Amino acid sequence: MRRIKANQRENIHDNAIDFLFESTMIKKNFKKISRGLIGFLFILLLPSCQSDPYTVSKEKEDANFLKAKAYLREGRKDLALETFLKVTKSYDYCPESHFELGIMFLNDFSDPIFSIYHLKKYLQQKPDSPESELIPDLIRKAELQFAKTLPGRPIRAEIDRVDLLDLLDKAQ
Repeated sequence: MRRIKANQRENIHDNAIDFLFESTMIKKNFKKISRGLIGFLFILLLPSCQSDPYTVSKEKEDANFLKAKAYLREGRKDLALETFLKVTKSYDYCPESHFELGIMFLNDFSDPIFSIYHLKKYLQQKPDSPESELIPDLIRKAELQFAKTLPGRPIRAEIDRVDLLDLLDKAQ
């Protein structure tokens, strides 16, 4: 068998189209319609590639999210926690709620395990955000907080060093 070269394939393709569409008018319309159809499909599929801004704004516009933020401002941390958790159950993509929960579990509720979970979820959902640079330090802080609760204090020297560094930062 002979191999067909690329330009021969194009000729065969053009001949097939010519054969199918004898009239040049139909042929021109076919090309226009096919280009229009491809453009239309491109426009339809384009928004599905840009889902992040839509879903983030959806999370931020959610009534529970707004309530939780208000509870935080009022200092009602228990209610804020419950309400942020409702948001995470409502949406698969809710990085802002995971960020708030991670901070709250770390600083307000002394629950480093849940803090690490929510901070990692935030990092998965929004890896390129400005806050994502802070997340590894917060996770490390949560890990050290958890290590303090372990019997025998396995990394006591590291914890003391971090505590001293925090004290030094505050003093400066």
